[in-house]
Amino acid sequence: MSSKYQIINLETDFWNITYLCERTYQQHHEAVKAQIRESLLAKHTLEKQQLFEMYEGTHSQLRSELDKMNKEMASVQECYLEVCREKDSLEAALRKTFEKEQQAREKKMKEELLQQLEKEWQSKLDQTIKAMKKKTSESYSQTDQVTTVEVISQKEMAIMIKEQKQKIQQDLEQEKEIAIKGALKKLEVELELKYCENIAKQVETAVQNARRRWLEELPELSEYKAHVRAEQRRWEEQQETSVAKRILFAVSEAKEKWKSELENMKKTVMPGKELEEKIHSLQRELELKDQEVPVAVRAELAKARSEWNKEKQEEIHRIQEQNEEDYRQFLDDHRNKINEVLAAAKEDFLKQKMELLLQKETELQACLDQSRREWTMQEARRIQLELCQYEEDILTVLELLLKDTQKEHVSGSEDKRLADLVSTCSSKWVSVRYFEKLKACVQKAFQDILSLLTENANPQWEKVCS
Repeated sequence: MSSKYQIINLETDFWNITYLCERTYQQHHEAVKAQIRESLLAKHTLEKQQLFEMYEGTHSQLRSELDKMNKEMASVQECYLEVCREKDSLEAALRKTFEKEQQAREKKMKEELLQQLEKEWQSKLDQTIKAMKKKTSESYSQTDQVTTVEVISQKEMAIMIKEQKQKIQQDLEQEKEIAIKGALKKLEVELELKYCENIAKQVETAVQNARRRWLEELPELSEYKAHVRAEQRRWEEQQETSVAKRILFAVSEAKEKWKSELENMKKTVMPGKELEEKIHSLQRELELKDQEVPVAVRAELAKARSEWNKEKQEEIHRIQEQNEEDYRQFLDDHRNKINEVLAAAKEDFLKQKMELLLQKETELQACLDQSRREWTMQEARRIQLELCQYEEDILTVLELLLKDTQKEHVSGSEDKRLADLVSTCSSKWVSVRYFEKLKACVQKAFQDILSLLTENANPQWEKVCS
């Protein structure tokens, strides 16, 4: 009975010790688990606080850089607007310069054409007047009677002058049209080439300046910074999730391991000394695990950070390539828009130029017509006055010659008389030679009349005498 009681007491002690060991082991397990959780949570909180402080610093820095970039973008926009205003002012200045040069050249051409036309008209009119004068003098020299000595009638003179003027006007209009077309075409080509070269140089300079500024400001663009901030937030969220998952996984593994070890202990039912050794070994293992887990977590964090940095570098490179592609697309679109604006401006310029040319040609034609009408009226009045004066001089000369033929004078006195007659006549066509021819014609006419009267009077005289 005593041995039986001893066995029962030993068994009871064994189970009590086992229960106490399990309870101690469970308490130690819970304490270690709580300690690991607290340490990991503290480290996680510390890292989170550091990341948050880093994020706040980066956020404030990015905010200041964003404000700076907004100011720079405003200055860039102002610069772009200034370039556009300079382009508009240059176009306006070029247009005004072109109009002034065109007006000056048109005025110069107009004056030259008017002078040339006046010279040609004057020369042709002088030739016509000389021909008419020659024809009139020949008609006077060939006549045999006093009644045939007279000038061409005013009607015939007007018809001849009108025909000559029409012919001269047609020739001059053709020459004027050819000269104006050639000069305007040459001027148009020169000014158009000059205008296109200036616009191309300005556009090329503006595009180069915009590209240089874009490349300088590309790393500080708001879109680029927004991408970086979004990727940083996403990485932080992923890291927090990953750390939480690792902690849960480590805790679950520890629980499973403790459970398996407890089950093994229950099955094997080790003695108290071995159990204490096992407990000490498990404590050492827990301490080692406690030391190894933060190291592993830090290694994982470092590895994740390096991978994230590598991914961010690739993402930054990709974003830079995309930005460069967007910038090239922007430059192409801007160049196309500039080409469209230049084409529209060129079309508008050509339209305005054609309208201006038509207007100036119309004004020039009106001015030429007005000048031609005034000159024609003046020449007609001048010719009419000269014809009237010529007729008066002819009548005066005939009257004086008729009086002089009835008298006899010496040769010296006759020359003096002719000089006095020339001085009294106001017409520029009358000369001493002309008076001599006219006097010879009048004397011949009187001699013929006298001989005719003598012939008619002799038979009558003989008849009377008989």
